[in-house]
Amino acid sequence: TLNWRVKFEQAAGLASRIYSAWLQLTPGTQTDASAAVFPDSELRGRIEFHLISISGGPALARPVTPEQLSTPGMQKTITDVLDRVEQFKRTNPAAARQIGI
Repeated sequence: TLNWRVKFEQAAGLASRIYSAWLQLTPGTQTDASAAVFPDSELRGRIEFHLISISGGPALARPVTPEQLSTPGMQKTITDVLDRVEQFKRTNPAAARQIGI
């Protein structure tokens, strides 16, 4: 569970940063960084359910219990976020730097 706690903190921290950021991909146009990094709406829904709270302010990590960390849905979301962020950093290094990931 300690390993999943560390991974949760990493994934939730990245998701919070991404959900709070905007990207300028073309001059004069900004886009929501969460849609760029996580184009799959199903994954974004799981992120908002398991990892972060976005109601009325900046995205913040949700409090979690050891029991929640042990669920397959939580573990899949954590793994998917970490994998997707690494993929985005490889394929879009300039945008990743702009977000700060």
